[in-house]
Amino acid sequence: MVLPLWGLLGWIAWTSVQQARDDYQQQTLIVARNLALELDRELASFGGTLRALATSPALEDGDLRRFHEQAVQVAPAGGAIVMRDRSGQQLINTLFPFGTPLPVTAAPAVLAADACVFRTRSSCVSDLYTGTTDRQPYILLDVPVLREGEIERAVNIGVRAQHLASLLSRHRLPPGWSVSIIDRQDRIVARFPEHDRFVGSLANEALRRNAAADEGSVRTVNVAGVPVWGAFVRMPHWGWRVAIGVPESDLRAPMQRSAFYFGAAGLLAIGLSVGAALFVGRRLARSIGALSRMAEQVGHKATLSGVRTSIRELNQVSASLAEADARLRASTTERDRAQTELRRLNDELRARVEAEVAAREEAQARLAQAQRMEALGQLAGGIAHDFNNVLQAVQGGARLIASDAADPGRVRRLALMVVDAASRGAAVTRRLLTFARRADLRAEPVDVADLLTAMREILRHTLGSGIEVRVQVAPNVPALLADRGQLETVLVNLAANARDAMGGAGVLTLSAIHEAVANGNGAAAGAAGLKAGAYVRLSIADTGVGMDAPTLARATEPFFTTKPRGQGTGLGLAMARGFAEQSAGALTIESAPGFGTTVRLWLPVAPSEPVAPAPHVAEPRPQADARRRLLLVDDEALVRALTAEALEAAGFVVHSVGSSAEALELLDAGEAVDILVTDLSMPGLDGLALIREAQRRRPDLPAILLTGFATDMAELAVGGAISGRFSLLRKPIDAGMLAERADVLLRAAVAGR
Repeated sequence: MVLPLWGLLGWIAWTSVQQARDDYQQQTLIVARNLALELDRELASFGGTLRALATSPALEDGDLRRFHEQAVQVAPAGGAIVMRDRSGQQLINTLFPFGTPLPVTAAPAVLAADACVFRTRSSCVSDLYTGTTDRQPYILLDVPVLREGEIERAVNIGVRAQHLASLLSRHRLPPGWSVSIIDRQDRIVARFPEHDRFVGSLANEALRRNAAADEGSVRTVNVAGVPVWGAFVRMPHWGWRVAIGVPESDLRAPMQRSAFYFGAAGLLAIGLSVGAALFVGRRLARSIGALSRMAEQVGHKATLSGVRTSIRELNQVSASLAEADARLRASTTERDRAQTELRRLNDELRARVEAEVAAREEAQARLAQAQRMEALGQLAGGIAHDFNNVLQAVQGGARLIASDAADPGRVRRLALMVVDAASRGAAVTRRLLTFARRADLRAEPVDVADLLTAMREILRHTLGSGIEVRVQVAPNVPALLADRGQLETVLVNLAANARDAMGGAGVLTLSAIHEAVANGNGAAAGAAGLKAGAYVRLSIADTGVGMDAPTLARATEPFFTTKPRGQGTGLGLAMARGFAEQSAGALTIESAPGFGTTVRLWLPVAPSEPVAPAPHVAEPRPQADARRRLLLVDDEALVRALTAEALEAAGFVVHSVGSSAEALELLDAGEAVDILVTDLSMPGLDGLALIREAQRRRPDLPAILLTGFATDMAELAVGGAISGRFSLLRKPIDAGMLAERADVLLRAAVAGR
């Protein structure tokens, strides 16, 4: 009777212990899953940080210094953020200050992760490798940096293996237990305990044999030589595995204690033994059931508290589950906070970048406009120079014909017609130079009321009876400072444009007010960078059809016109703008379809006490017997011959040559020369350089520079006026004026000796 009861009790105890052991092993597998999930989320949080950095506007701008600062702010403790190009060259590394020379990465694991990023265009994680800078074991999470849909670089967070080991150490595992993170090469990335001893080592044979399985259980000897029952789980997104090893002695402990209880109960009483076995089995089953339900609730419901049982190992597992739940919740909260902060920073950066891009586009548009105007100005200046050379020849020949021909009446009449044509050509040249902003403006105080009143009388007769011209001048408008002739031309051109826009019938209003601009503020500040000061604002408003936005944007472009072919040159508004800006003012246009057009001119106020120009006193012409030796230099043979003949007729002894080199050869040979007259634009050495070389050889030699247009260099040198030994005259020039200027310089040179 006793033996069967003992056998029954033994079977019951054995069955209970085996069930407890199976449940114990199952719960250990659940703990491994939770650890794998927590590590997966840790890496995912790093991935979110990297993806936010990869879209930083600093990378779009190519500003690596600013990107380095952003990366330092979000780099994890114990880790680094590194960006490399396709060659493996490190571009930034948060472990070092920006600008520190960085090596080319040679670690195969890192290069494999980069290759994965460039191949898959998605996030990748490396296997364990040794850092090239501090020789520490690392793993890295790698994401692509896209630019216009193409991957240019890879940015990664390099995390020390010790950081992952510290994450493992925070879990309260029972004594003797071990947990390891194993990469795809079956090497230990992190381990607790004894991380430093086993990091980089191969996992045990049993785990290597099961490398292809996602999870499972093995009985083996761990890397520390301890017989263990192991459970492993593969991380969902990264291919790594988390393995937990439980010493076999811990699994035998419940059975040994149950055997002890069974023996004691058998000694006391068969009945107590049976009751104790049943009691222990049921309580164990309830505790394991509670533990199982607790494991299922990790990370899903309210905060978990540990389950208290009489079994120490179960209590330890329960505490570990509660700790894992708390850390998982804390990690999730911190990840959510970090992602919110990153989104806020990214939004701020995006807003700043958009503002900077808008400002840059506006500056580029203004620069493009300035470049177009400059290029066309150079074109107009060059055309004017060539055209004036032709005019010089025509005018000189015509004057010689008028004075020396055999049939004075007929030839004089024809010559005057040629001179008149040349004058018209010179007027065209002046307008081209005004458009190019290189013409001389003779600024003078202009009474605004008188100007607009006179313009009204002129426009009434020129615009036609269908146009009503009104003048509105505000009280106490001061005089403006401008070239009156050029200003009248601009106003006539603008009025003609207005007449065409109104179809010959409508109201044209000319108005003027006094306006002060302080520090670039006010309504006029947007008028092409108008400087602070006092201005008179002239407005020319019509009641025409107006312009749409695309037409208005191009209205001041040279040669742009909406008129039929042959009815407009497209230079009127461009020259008006050039005149305004050369006069230290500005021009703006306001227009809309159906609401007419208003052109506004800002011109500076004239000084309160203008200086009256000195009256011109004609100098006496040199007598025929006052022979003066003049060296004439011009590369145009016809212009040179006509100018030489005119100067000889004025009483000079002229020696003419066709280049600067010939002139310098004469001077070096000791040729007697009293004054030098030279063209500005010549092949090789230009006129200014020739004058410098000639006066270096003969310091007292006076010189006259002739030009169809003045370059900035010439204007800087002489300012357009006589300076004692140097004078600038613009073509076409009357021979009498040239002779007079030469005589003035010669007499000044004689007086200064």
